[in-house]
Amino acid sequence: MTIPPAETWPIARRFTSGRSYVAYAKAVDFVTSRGFSVGRTQAHAPTGILRGTFDIQKWGDMSCDDRAALAAVLTGDFRYGPVDLRVSPSPVTGGRGLLEARLPRMAGGQNDQ
Repeated sequence: MTIPPAETWPIARRFTSGRSYVAYAKAVDFVTSRGFSVGRTQAHAPTGILRGTFDIQKWGDMSCDDRAALAAVLTGDFRYGPVDLRVSPSPVTGGRGLLEARLPRMAGGQNDQ
């Protein structure tokens, strides 16, 4: 299955902070508090998200099928922010439905916590 690059997936939520790694920590807390698992980070690459408890590999170690199965990804500058929560466009995962049911959206689709 071919899916578009993760950096082009729609942004469901944006996290910002002026301190090192705080935006990334906010994003991880937000996602895990809603029953999703966050994958391992890899420099300059998205981090995968799946609903449930999973050990998600680094982006470079995932196959195309693994990437297509993701519900969402975290992208951006994990050290300084912003960090974007992007929802998968894949009809296989139903990521948009899972996240939209749980994430309140603000105007423009970008929220800051």
